[in-house]
Amino acid sequence: MKDFIAFQEFIPHEKANDDRCIWCKLCTPRNKAHIISKKLTVSSHAVATLKFNVCQKCNSKCGELEQWVLRYSPLAWIRFLCYLGSNKRSELMTAPSYFYANNIGEWLVYNIEVGGKKAIPSQVLLLRNGNIKMFSQDPQNTQEAEAIVTSLQNRRFRTDINCKLPADFCPRALFEKGAVTIIAQTDKDYKLFLKELFTQKYEVTSSNLFQIDSSTQDRQHFRWSRINWLKFCAKVSYETLCLFEGPRRCLEPEFGMIRNYVLDGLSKEYRELIFTDHGPFKTSDIPTFVNADLTVEQKSPSLPAILGHVEAGMHNVIIYEIDGWICSSISIAGFPPCFLVMGGPNVHLVDLYEMTYDEEEDNFHFLRLAYDHTKPVIPLYVEGDIRRTIANTYKLRAIESSQ
Repeated sequence: MKDFIAFQEFIPHEKANDDRCIWCKLCTPRNKAHIISKKLTVSSHAVATLKFNVCQKCNSKCGELEQWVLRYSPLAWIRFLCYLGSNKRSELMTAPSYFYANNIGEWLVYNIEVGGKKAIPSQVLLLRNGNIKMFSQDPQNTQEAEAIVTSLQNRRFRTDINCKLPADFCPRALFEKGAVTIIAQTDKDYKLFLKELFTQKYEVTSSNLFQIDSSTQDRQHFRWSRINWLKFCAKVSYETLCLFEGPRRCLEPEFGMIRNYVLDGLSKEYRELIFTDHGPFKTSDIPTFVNADLTVEQKSPSLPAILGHVEAGMHNVIIYEIDGWICSSISIAGFPPCFLVMGGPNVHLVDLYEMTYDEEEDNFHFLRLAYDHTKPVIPLYVEGDIRRTIANTYKLRAIESSQ
Protein backbone atom coordinates (compact mmCIF):
# COMPACT_ATOMS: atom_id res chain seq x y z
CA MET A 1 0.00 0.00 0.00
CA LYS A 2 1.37 3.39 -1.02
CA ASP A 3 -0.10 6.53 0.48
CA PHE A 4 -0.30 9.95 -1.11
CA ILE A 5 -1.26 13.44 -0.02
CA ALA A 6 -2.67 15.79 -2.65
CA PHE A 7 -0.75 19.01 -3.36
CA GLN A 8 -1.18 21.87 -5.78
CA GLU A 9 1.36 24.21 -7.32
CA PHE A 10 0.98 27.93 -6.57
CA ILE A 11 2.92 31.20 -6.72
CA PRO A 12 3.58 32.75 -3.28
CA HIS A 13 3.37 36.53 -2.94
CA GLU A 14 5.52 38.18 -0.31
CA LYS A 15 3.59 40.28 2.22
CA ALA A 16 4.88 43.53 3.74
CA ASN A 17 2.64 44.57 6.63
CA ASP A 18 5.01 46.94 8.49
CA ASP A 19 8.51 48.40 8.27
CA ARG A 20 10.26 45.97 10.62
CA CYS A 21 12.99 43.54 9.58
CA ILE A 22 12.01 39.93 10.35
CA TRP A 23 15.46 39.31 11.85
CA CYS A 24 16.32 42.31 14.06
CA LYS A 25 12.72 43.67 14.33
CA LEU A 26 14.03 47.19 13.64
CA CYS A 27 12.71 49.73 11.14
CA THR A 28 15.81 49.97 8.96
CA PRO A 29 16.36 50.16 5.17
CA ARG A 30 15.28 47.05 3.25
CA ASN A 31 17.53 44.85 1.15
CA LYS A 32 16.74 42.19 -1.46
CA ALA A 33 17.37 38.85 0.28
CA HIS A 34 17.84 35.62 -1.66
CA ILE A 35 16.31 32.84 0.41
CA ILE A 36 18.65 30.32 -1.23
CA SER A 37 21.79 31.98 -2.54
CA LYS A 38 21.63 32.75 -6.26
CA LYS A 39 25.12 31.24 -6.37
CA LEU A 40 23.40 27.88 -5.84
CA THR A 41 21.33 28.27 -9.01
CA VAL A 42 22.32 27.84 -12.63
CA SER A 43 21.37 31.40 -13.64
CA SER A 44 20.43 34.55 -11.78
CA HIS A 45 16.85 34.62 -13.11
CA ALA A 46 15.91 31.62 -10.95
CA VAL A 47 15.22 33.29 -7.62
CA ALA A 48 13.17 33.00 -4.47
CA THR A 49 13.57 36.34 -2.73
CA LEU A 50 12.27 38.63 0.01
CA LYS A 51 12.18 42.25 -1.15
CA PHE A 52 10.41 43.96 1.76
CA ASN A 53 11.21 42.15 5.01
CA VAL A 54 15.00 41.88 5.51
CA CYS A 55 17.20 44.88 6.32
CA GLN A 56 20.64 45.53 4.86
CA LYS A 57 22.56 44.76 8.04
CA CYS A 58 20.82 41.42 8.70
CA ASN A 59 21.08 40.40 5.05
CA SER A 60 24.81 41.04 5.30
CA LYS A 61 25.08 38.86 8.43
CA CYS A 62 23.21 36.05 6.70
CA GLY A 63 25.48 36.54 3.71
CA GLU A 64 28.49 35.75 5.90
CA LEU A 65 26.99 32.32 6.65
CA GLU A 66 26.40 31.67 2.95
CA GLN A 67 29.89 32.87 2.11
CA TRP A 68 31.52 30.51 4.64
CA VAL A 69 29.55 27.51 3.37
CA LEU A 70 30.27 28.34 -0.28
CA ARG A 71 33.97 28.95 0.27
CA TYR A 72 35.05 26.23 2.67
CA SER A 73 32.55 23.35 2.81
CA PRO A 74 32.11 20.52 0.26
CA LEU A 75 29.14 22.50 -1.06
CA ALA A 76 31.74 24.69 -2.79
CA TRP A 77 32.81 21.70 -4.90
CA ILE A 78 29.19 20.79 -5.74
CA ARG A 79 28.77 24.37 -6.93
CA PHE A 80 31.56 23.76 -9.44
CA LEU A 81 29.86 20.65 -10.74
CA CYS A 82 26.26 21.90 -10.88
CA TYR A 83 26.00 25.67 -11.14
CA LEU A 84 29.12 27.43 -12.38
CA GLY A 85 28.84 28.75 -15.92
CA SER A 86 30.70 31.29 -17.99
CA ASN A 87 28.92 34.14 -16.19
CA LYS A 88 29.79 32.98 -12.66
CA ARG A 89 32.95 33.09 -10.58
CA SER A 90 34.23 30.59 -8.05
CA GLU A 91 34.75 31.58 -4.43
CA LEU A 92 36.27 28.28 -3.36
CA MET A 93 38.72 28.82 -0.50
CA THR A 94 39.32 25.34 0.83
CA ALA A 95 42.07 24.31 3.13
CA PRO A 96 44.88 23.65 0.58
CA SER A 97 44.24 20.66 -1.68
CA TYR A 98 46.86 18.36 -3.17
CA PHE A 99 47.56 16.07 -6.13
CA TYR A 100 50.42 13.65 -6.70
CA ALA A 101 52.70 14.58 -9.63
CA ASN A 102 53.86 11.30 -11.20
CA ASN A 103 56.83 12.70 -13.10
CA ILE A 104 58.47 14.22 -10.01
CA GLY A 105 57.12 11.82 -7.38
CA GLU A 106 55.84 14.58 -5.09
CA TRP A 107 52.59 16.11 -3.87
CA LEU A 108 51.81 19.61 -5.15
CA VAL A 109 49.39 22.16 -3.72
CA TYR A 110 46.66 23.44 -6.03
CA ASN A 111 43.54 25.60 -6.10
CA ILE A 112 40.50 25.35 -8.37
CA GLU A 113 39.68 27.80 -11.12
CA VAL A 114 36.33 28.21 -12.89
CA GLY A 115 35.59 25.06 -14.88
CA GLY A 116 37.41 22.83 -12.39
CA LYS A 117 40.91 23.48 -13.79
CA LYS A 118 43.80 23.12 -11.35
CA ALA A 119 45.73 26.32 -10.63
CA ILE A 120 49.13 25.40 -9.18
CA PRO A 121 50.93 28.25 -7.38
CA SER A 122 54.71 28.45 -7.29
CA GLN A 123 56.19 26.48 -4.38
CA VAL A 124 59.62 25.68 -2.95
CA LEU A 125 59.91 22.08 -1.71
CA LEU A 126 62.34 20.35 0.66
CA LEU A 127 62.57 16.90 -0.97
CA ARG A 128 63.08 13.70 0.99
CA ASN A 129 66.70 13.49 -0.21
CA GLY A 130 67.39 16.84 1.44
CA ASN A 131 67.53 18.88 -1.79
CA ILE A 132 65.61 22.10 -2.36
CA LYS A 133 63.56 22.30 -5.56
CA MET A 134 61.17 24.92 -6.90
CA PHE A 135 57.99 24.36 -8.85
CA SER A 136 56.39 26.80 -11.24
CA GLN A 137 53.82 26.41 -14.00
CA ASP A 138 56.06 28.70 -16.05
CA PRO A 139 59.73 27.59 -15.67
CA GLN A 140 60.91 30.70 -17.50
CA ASN A 141 59.38 32.99 -14.88
CA THR A 142 61.61 32.98 -11.81
CA GLN A 143 60.13 36.07 -10.13
CA GLU A 144 57.72 34.21 -7.82
CA ALA A 145 60.41 31.73 -6.74
CA GLU A 146 62.71 34.65 -5.95
CA ALA A 147 59.88 36.32 -4.00
CA ILE A 148 59.50 33.16 -1.90
CA VAL A 149 63.19 33.09 -0.99
CA THR A 150 63.24 36.81 -0.18
CA SER A 151 60.15 36.53 2.06
CA LEU A 152 61.61 33.55 3.92
CA GLN A 153 64.93 35.30 4.45
CA ASN A 154 63.12 38.36 5.80
CA ARG A 155 60.83 36.20 7.98
CA ARG A 156 57.70 37.46 6.23
CA PHE A 157 55.53 34.38 5.97
CA ARG A 158 52.63 32.49 7.52
CA THR A 159 52.54 28.85 8.62
CA ASP A 160 50.02 26.08 8.04
CA ILE A 161 50.87 23.04 10.20
CA ASN A 162 48.47 20.21 9.37
CA CYS A 163 48.79 16.62 10.62
CA LYS A 164 46.20 15.48 8.05
CA LEU A 165 48.56 15.98 5.13
CA PRO A 166 49.55 12.86 3.10
CA ALA A 167 52.14 10.73 4.89
CA ASP A 168 54.77 11.32 2.18
CA PHE A 169 54.11 15.07 1.88
CA CYS A 170 57.30 17.13 2.04
CA PRO A 171 57.32 20.63 3.61
CA ARG A 172 57.26 23.61 1.28
CA ALA A 173 56.76 27.36 0.95
CA LEU A 174 53.86 28.47 -1.22
CA PHE A 175 53.49 31.79 -3.03
CA GLU A 176 49.89 32.90 -3.50
CA LYS A 177 48.29 36.32 -3.90
CA GLY A 178 51.55 38.04 -3.01
CA ALA A 179 51.99 36.18 0.30
CA VAL A 180 54.15 33.22 1.35
CA THR A 181 52.89 30.31 3.47
CA ILE A 182 54.98 27.42 4.81
CA ILE A 183 52.97 24.17 4.78
CA ALA A 184 54.17 21.19 6.81
CA GLN A 185 52.87 18.20 8.75
CA THR A 186 54.62 19.07 12.03
CA ASP A 187 56.59 21.86 13.69
CA LYS A 188 59.68 19.67 13.32
CA ASP A 189 59.22 19.54 9.51
CA TYR A 190 58.65 23.29 9.41
CA LYS A 191 61.86 24.05 11.33
CA LEU A 192 63.87 21.58 9.22
CA PHE A 193 62.61 23.26 6.07
CA LEU A 194 63.82 26.69 7.22
CA LYS A 195 67.17 25.30 8.37
CA GLU A 196 67.87 23.60 5.02
CA LEU A 197 66.69 26.61 3.04
CA PHE A 198 69.09 28.93 4.82
CA THR A 199 71.96 26.37 4.81
CA GLN A 200 71.95 25.37 1.14
CA LYS A 201 73.52 27.67 -1.44
CA TYR A 202 71.69 27.97 -4.73
CA GLU A 203 70.42 30.42 -7.31
CA VAL A 204 66.90 30.69 -8.62
CA THR A 205 67.25 29.60 -12.23
CA SER A 206 65.01 27.85 -14.72
CA SER A 207 67.08 24.67 -14.18
CA ASN A 208 65.88 24.53 -10.59
CA LEU A 209 62.24 24.75 -11.68
CA PHE A 210 60.05 21.93 -12.90
CA GLN A 211 56.62 21.48 -14.46
CA ILE A 212 53.88 18.92 -14.11
CA ASP A 213 52.60 16.59 -16.83
CA SER A 214 50.42 14.00 -15.07
CA SER A 215 48.88 12.98 -11.74
CA THR A 216 47.11 9.91 -10.35
CA GLN A 217 46.09 10.86 -6.79
CA ASP A 218 44.03 13.80 -5.59
CA ARG A 219 43.08 14.97 -2.10
CA GLN A 220 40.70 17.87 -1.59
CA HIS A 221 40.49 19.33 1.90
CA PHE A 222 37.35 21.10 3.12
CA ARG A 223 36.02 22.49 6.38
CA TRP A 224 32.83 21.33 8.03
CA SER A 225 31.08 23.15 10.86
CA ARG A 226 27.84 21.60 12.06
CA ILE A 227 26.99 24.89 13.77
CA ASN A 228 27.49 27.01 10.65
CA TRP A 229 25.57 24.50 8.53
CA LEU A 230 22.69 24.54 11.03
CA LYS A 231 22.65 28.36 11.05
CA PHE A 232 22.64 28.35 7.25
CA CYS A 233 19.68 25.93 7.13
CA ALA A 234 17.83 27.89 9.85
CA LYS A 235 18.25 31.07 7.82
CA VAL A 236 16.79 29.44 4.71
CA SER A 237 13.90 27.89 6.68
CA TYR A 238 12.95 31.10 8.48
CA GLU A 239 12.94 33.21 5.30
CA THR A 240 10.95 30.49 3.50
CA LEU A 241 8.37 30.69 6.29
CA CYS A 242 8.19 34.46 5.78
CA LEU A 243 7.59 34.00 2.05
CA PHE A 244 4.72 31.57 2.69
CA GLU A 245 3.02 32.96 5.82
CA GLY A 246 4.21 36.56 6.00
CA PRO A 247 6.41 38.70 8.25
CA ARG A 248 3.83 39.09 11.01
CA ARG A 249 3.97 35.34 11.54
CA CYS A 250 7.78 35.35 11.70
CA LEU A 251 7.90 38.22 14.20
CA GLU A 252 5.99 36.26 16.83
CA PRO A 253 7.88 35.34 20.05
CA GLU A 254 8.15 31.59 19.31
CA PHE A 255 10.79 32.29 16.65
CA GLY A 256 13.04 34.36 18.92
CA MET A 257 15.55 31.49 19.28
CA ILE A 258 16.07 31.21 15.51
CA ARG A 259 16.53 34.96 15.14
CA ASN A 260 19.12 35.13 17.90
CA TYR A 261 20.90 31.95 16.84
CA VAL A 262 21.45 33.06 13.24
CA LEU A 263 22.30 36.68 14.06
CA ASP A 264 24.89 35.53 16.62
CA GLY A 265 27.20 35.01 13.65
CA LEU A 266 29.72 32.47 12.44
CA SER A 267 31.27 29.81 14.60
CA LYS A 268 35.04 29.43 14.33
CA GLU A 269 34.86 25.75 15.24
CA TYR A 270 35.18 23.28 12.39
CA ARG A 271 36.73 19.96 11.45
CA GLU A 272 38.63 19.15 8.30
CA LEU A 273 37.13 16.80 5.71
CA ILE A 274 39.23 15.04 3.09
CA PHE A 275 37.93 13.77 -0.26
CA THR A 276 39.81 11.73 -2.86
CA ASP A 277 38.88 10.84 -6.44
CA HIS A 278 36.84 7.96 -4.97
CA GLY A 279 34.90 9.97 -2.38
CA PRO A 280 35.47 10.65 1.34
CA PHE A 281 38.88 9.62 2.61
CA LYS A 282 37.31 8.24 5.80
CA THR A 283 33.72 7.50 6.79
CA SER A 284 34.04 10.29 9.36
CA ASP A 285 34.54 12.72 6.45
CA ILE A 286 30.89 12.41 5.36
CA PRO A 287 28.57 15.25 6.50
CA THR A 288 25.68 13.72 8.43
CA PHE A 289 21.97 14.39 9.02
CA VAL A 290 21.39 17.35 11.38
CA ASN A 291 18.43 17.37 13.79
CA ALA A 292 17.92 20.43 16.02
CA ASP A 293 15.39 21.97 18.38
CA LEU A 294 15.43 25.75 17.81
CA THR A 295 12.34 26.55 19.86
CA VAL A 296 12.59 29.14 22.64
CA GLU A 297 12.29 26.61 25.49
CA GLN A 298 14.01 23.79 23.57
CA LYS A 299 11.63 21.16 24.93
CA SER A 300 10.18 19.74 21.74
CA PRO A 301 9.33 16.03 21.76
CA SER A 302 10.75 13.54 19.29
CA LEU A 303 8.89 14.35 16.07
CA PRO A 304 8.72 12.52 12.73
CA ALA A 305 10.19 14.31 9.74
CA ILE A 306 9.00 14.68 6.16
CA LEU A 307 12.16 14.35 4.10
CA GLY A 308 12.05 15.48 0.48
CA HIS A 309 13.96 13.49 -2.13
CA VAL A 310 16.50 15.59 -4.02
CA GLU A 311 19.45 14.86 -6.25
CA ALA A 312 22.77 16.72 -6.28
CA GLY A 313 22.04 20.19 -7.61
CA MET A 314 18.45 20.32 -6.33
CA HIS A 315 17.19 22.12 -3.20
CA ASN A 316 14.10 21.33 -1.15
CA VAL A 317 12.49 23.09 1.83
CA ILE A 318 9.31 21.78 3.49
CA ILE A 319 7.57 23.88 6.16
CA TYR A 320 4.84 22.09 8.12
CA GLU A 321 3.11 21.67 11.46
CA ILE A 322 2.99 18.53 13.60
CA ASP A 323 0.52 18.69 16.50
CA GLY A 324 1.30 22.30 17.38
CA TRP A 325 5.01 22.26 16.49
CA ILE A 326 6.28 24.10 13.41
CA CYS A 327 8.97 22.12 11.60
CA SER A 328 11.25 22.48 8.61
CA SER A 329 12.97 19.79 6.56
CA ILE A 330 15.65 21.15 4.28
CA SER A 331 18.05 19.54 1.83
CA ILE A 332 20.55 21.59 -0.16
CA ALA A 333 22.19 20.23 -3.33
CA GLY A 334 21.76 16.60 -2.28
CA PHE A 335 23.52 17.06 1.09
CA PRO A 336 22.17 15.03 4.02
CA PRO A 337 18.93 16.78 5.10
CA CYS A 338 18.46 19.00 8.14
CA PHE A 339 15.36 18.73 10.34
CA LEU A 340 14.50 21.76 12.49
CA VAL A 341 11.78 22.31 15.06
CA MET A 342 11.24 26.04 14.61
CA GLY A 343 8.39 26.87 16.98
CA GLY A 344 6.02 25.43 19.54
CA PRO A 345 4.21 24.15 21.45
CA ASN A 346 0.64 25.09 20.52
CA VAL A 347 1.46 27.10 17.40
CA HIS A 348 -0.12 26.51 14.04
CA LEU A 349 0.38 27.01 10.32
CA VAL A 350 -2.29 27.80 7.79
CA ASP A 351 -0.95 25.22 5.33
CA LEU A 352 1.82 22.75 4.53
CA TYR A 353 4.37 24.17 2.07
CA GLU A 354 7.15 22.90 -0.14
CA MET A 355 9.72 24.85 -2.15
CA THR A 356 11.90 22.96 -4.63
CA TYR A 357 14.64 24.15 -6.95
CA ASP A 358 15.31 21.95 -9.99
CA GLU A 359 18.69 22.72 -11.58
CA GLU A 360 17.78 20.98 -14.85
CA GLU A 361 14.82 23.33 -15.28
CA ASP A 362 16.66 26.14 -13.49
CA ASN A 363 13.44 27.05 -11.74
CA PHE A 364 11.69 27.06 -8.36
CA HIS A 365 8.42 25.22 -7.75
CA PHE A 366 6.06 25.95 -4.84
CA LEU A 367 3.48 23.49 -3.51
CA ARG A 368 0.79 23.52 -0.82
CA LEU A 369 -2.03 21.21 0.20
CA ALA A 370 -4.78 20.77 -2.39
CA TYR A 371 -7.96 22.57 -1.31
CA ASP A 372 -9.02 24.01 -4.68
CA HIS A 373 -10.89 21.34 -6.65
CA THR A 374 -10.75 23.45 -9.83
CA LYS A 375 -6.94 23.15 -10.11
CA PRO A 376 -4.74 20.15 -11.01
CA VAL A 377 -3.69 17.91 -8.14
CA ILE A 378 -0.14 16.60 -7.61
CA PRO A 379 -0.15 13.40 -5.48
CA LEU A 380 3.06 13.13 -3.44
CA TYR A 381 4.08 10.02 -1.58
CA VAL A 382 4.33 10.50 2.19
CA GLU A 383 5.30 7.52 4.33
CA GLY A 384 2.83 5.81 6.72
CA ASP A 385 3.10 7.24 10.25
CA ILE A 386 4.00 10.78 9.26
CA ARG A 387 1.20 10.72 6.68
CA ARG A 388 -1.37 9.96 9.36
CA THR A 389 0.11 12.63 11.66
CA ILE A 390 -0.07 15.25 8.91
CA ALA A 391 -3.62 14.18 8.03
CA ASN A 392 -4.73 14.62 11.65
CA THR A 393 -2.92 17.95 12.07
CA TYR A 394 -4.39 19.52 8.95
CA LYS A 395 -7.73 17.68 9.21
CA LEU A 396 -7.36 16.26 5.73
CA ARG A 397 -10.56 14.59 4.72
CA ALA A 398 -9.24 12.41 1.91
CA ILE A 399 -5.94 10.67 1.45
CA GLU A 400 -5.49 8.99 -1.89
CA SER A 401 -4.18 5.42 -1.85
CA SER A 402 -3.09 2.99 -4.54
CA GLN A 403 -2.00 -0.58 -4.52
